[in-house]
Amino acid sequence: MKVWAYPIRVAGISRRVKSAEEIGEEVLCEREASNTADPQAVAVFAINGNTTKKIGYLPREIARKIPDGDLPCRGEVIWKGQGVSVGVRIAI
Repeated sequence: MKVWAYPIRVAGISRRVKSAEEIGEEVLCEREASNTADPQAVAVFAINGNTTKKIGYLPREIARKIPDGDLPCRGEVIWKGQGVSVGVRIAI
């Protein structure tokens, strides 16, 4: 089952990740209901072996459209960019 039809840019990644090498090929997305700024926020975690690291969030307009029944979900990293700041696009 595909949760979202298009690649998604991970928001806020440049504040959490210094280098694209820190991010593997798989991610975990889950609703962060305890987020006081936005209870509909969906956090994105990089999966590296048995560890996970929060790397950012799905954009707000996308996070709000994903039904709770589709989360948590796994996805794949489809693009990593390194330059002035790190960027990642995922497919979920």
